[in-house]
Amino acid sequence: MKKGKIRGFGALIGLSIVTLGIYLLYWLYINLKEINESFVFEEKETVLKTAKHLFIFYVIFSVLSTIISLALTDGPSFKLNPIVIFFSLISAGIGLAFFYYFTSSVALAQTKAQIEPFDIPDIYGSYFGGIVPSFFSGIVATISFAFGGILGLIGIAVIIIFFYKLLEEINQIWSDGVFEENSAV
Repeated sequence: MKKGKIRGFGALIGLSIVTLGIYLLYWLYINLKEINESFVFEEKETVLKTAKHLFIFYVIFSVLSTIISLALTDGPSFKLNPIVIFFSLISAGIGLAFFYYFTSSVALAQTKAQIEPFDIPDIYGSYFGGIVPSFFSGIVATISFAFGGILGLIGIAVIIIFFYKLLEEINQIWSDGVFEENSAV
């Protein structure tokens, strides 16, 4: 089977900042692709397929939300526009669903690579040292990032911790996983 590439956290963060987030989208896409090419999935194991579809919707709604926000405001503003709020909430909801299915795909790949899969709530509950229940930590990150200021910095920190843990889990698949010969799709 084809093994994926081990990637560094510094490169992920640095390239994501330099490319204004475009590299992060590429990183998400390429990891889904490598997982798909490295393992044989049964028909009932649909988390990867769902993650791929949600990824497309997430990118479309994020771009659409940004375009609408720029078109309806005169630059950065604290005025709340209902249309912007609506598209932002849809984008955030699709994003949370995508990341749930993305992390589920990583956990499934770990199982197939004969590695103890991480507990999905554990990666979400890692925010704030596990103090905030896992479901609410994603909401806290999304809301705090959206409002900027100190809350925005908290949101950024939460997101960085999330991607650091996720990158560790993906790299573990490629470094410690057991791959069968001649069983690639």
